[in-house]
Amino acid sequence: MRAMRAAILSGMIFVAATVPVLAQGASEIGQAIEQKYHVHGEHVPMLGMVNVMLHGFGAHGLSLRKVLDFEGFAEPVDASAMEQLVETHAGAGWERIVRSSENHGAELSLIYVRTEGKKVGMLVVDLEGRNVNLVQLSMNASLLAESIDRYAHHHRHHDGSEHGA
Repeated sequence: MRAMRAAILSGMIFVAATVPVLAQGASEIGQAIEQKYHVHGEHVPMLGMVNVMLHGFGAHGLSLRKVLDFEGFAEPVDASAMEQLVETHAGAGWERIVRSSENHGAELSLIYVRTEGKKVGMLVVDLEGRNVNLVQLSMNASLLAESIDRYAHHHRHHDGSEHGA
């Protein structure tokens, strides 16, 4: 009985120690947005339940770590200022893989990735004028590879050339 309690306690300590690190990117960025722009980010309620539902629908190895929605900025957010804020506050290990800007800089999408053991962490920042959405998720690396392969397969012509080529 004592060994079982020790094992459970060790597991709880491990989870408590790793969860804040996994959610670090979106949390730090969210706090910086709140301080700089004086807006409050809305959290998705019952995120754990959403993860259970994702698993139930076949998204094994995918979990949402943090989802924040910021609305009601006093004026449209400058894309370059938001990009600098994200770069400054994302935390260690994040590498930007996508930067997309549209509508003369009024819209900005940034995607970052980092390794998290056998998983891949992904951080998505989406700016549209007066709204900012932050999503941080973690997924099994093989699930990500399958998704990329499936996407690439659907966008190839029968002769092997890529669409748009």
